[in-house]
Amino acid sequence: MRSIRARLFDGIDSTRGNRLVLAATVTYRRVLNETSTLFDYQLPRCTVRCAAKSPWRRESRVPPDQGDTDFVIQIWIFRARVYLSRARSPAINPDRSRYANLSLQGRPWRAYGLQTEDGVIQIAQPIQVRERLARAAALRVVVRSFFSCPS
Repeated sequence: MRSIRARLFDGIDSTRGNRLVLAATVTYRRVLNETSTLFDYQLPRCTVRCAAKSPWRRESRVPPDQGDTDFVIQIWIFRARVYLSRARSPAINPDRSRYANLSLQGRPWRAYGLQTEDGVIQIAQPIQVRERLARAAALRVVVRSFFSCPS
C-alpha cells in the first residue's frame, strides 16, 4: 500500500506535467498566429519597395527561373503582365488588390496586391511555405522556453 505522501507527489508531478504540456501547446499556437501576422505584415512592405524601385519601366522581360524563392512577384500595367519574378508561376488575377487567399494550380496561396497609378503590384506566397516556416519558428520558441536548461 502506497503512502498518502507518495500519492500526493504523484498527483503533483502529473499536474505539473499537464500544465507544462498545456503551456507549450498554447505558446506554440500563439507563435503560429503571430508568425502568420508577421508574414502578412511583410507582403505590403515588399510591394511598396517594388513600386519605389520601378524595375518594370526599364525592362519587362521575364528573368531566369528563380525556383529557390518562396514567393512570386507580378506587376501588371494596363492589365498586361510586364514583370514576373519566377517563370512558370501561376498568374494572379490583376484585379486582386489588398489581401487575398487564392487557389493557384490547385495550391493555396496568400497574396497581396497594391494598386499604383501605373498598375498593380502583387506578391504571393504559398501557404504551405508560410506554414512550414511558422511551425519551425513556433517549435524553436517552445523548445527554448520549456525544455532548455537554465545557465
